[in-house]
Amino acid sequence: MGMASLSTRRRKMLYELVVDTLRPGTCYQYLERLADAVAARRKYGRLAGCWTSDDDTAYSGFGSLNQVVHIWSFEDMSRRQQSLSDLGAGNIWPPQAADILVSQEVELLQPAPFMKEMEAQARWSMYELAIDTVRQGTMKAVLQAWEKGLPDRIKHGPLAGCWVSATGKSDRVIHLWGCPGLRNRERIRNQSWKPGVWPPAREHIVTQENRLLVPALFVEDSAYEVNLAGSLAATSPTYVPPPVAGKAPGL
Repeated sequence: MGMASLSTRRRKMLYELVVDTLRPGTCYQYLERLADAVAARRKYGRLAGCWTSDDDTAYSGFGSLNQVVHIWSFEDMSRRQQSLSDLGAGNIWPPQAADILVSQEVELLQPAPFMKEMEAQARWSMYELAIDTVRQGTMKAVLQAWEKGLPDRIKHGPLAGCWVSATGKSDRVIHLWGCPGLRNRERIRNQSWKPGVWPPAREHIVTQENRLLVPALFVEDSAYEVNLAGSLAATSPTYVPPPVAGKAPGL
């Protein structure tokens, strides 16, 4: 089934990607404030996920540190604008963090035609947020290659979301992957890269960047191990069972 027919069947949600950069050592302090604000903001928009790049496990030390990443979903642009207006009027958002917040990046995203809604995705112990910048004029070809190659790629690991920018950065593909730990990530990369399955349309890619992220505690699903056993283990030879309590996950 082509991208056009897929896009007509699925509702086109609007997503908001927020990257907050904090002073070193203040991520958990910020998350406490964010959790309170999120509880109030849920009435005005759906939190699709929240993660941090800085924690006390073996994931620390990869890519950009001292960051909190959160993604919100809206039915459309007008609903987002109304939500932000209501939030501002009620002094609900943003969380009070001027003393520790260094910078904030906000980007609006449109889901790729083949993407499922994030709310239907399982929770994972680690995520990888990647951004591919492609040559101008090649986005259509890139998305077609993604749709063709995705069935083979997700045999090795789950796609949580895939978007293109809706705020001027029209040559970027933003994709989020779930992964049960570092050891599995390495195996997944080896399994998908060796046969040339991934990345698709690499001849059109100009630059690539990524972040390794772990879910914030206030949105983490304690049943993620059940999700892993029920889905990834059944389809992927790279799966390794969740670690014994007290040991670093994925090592």
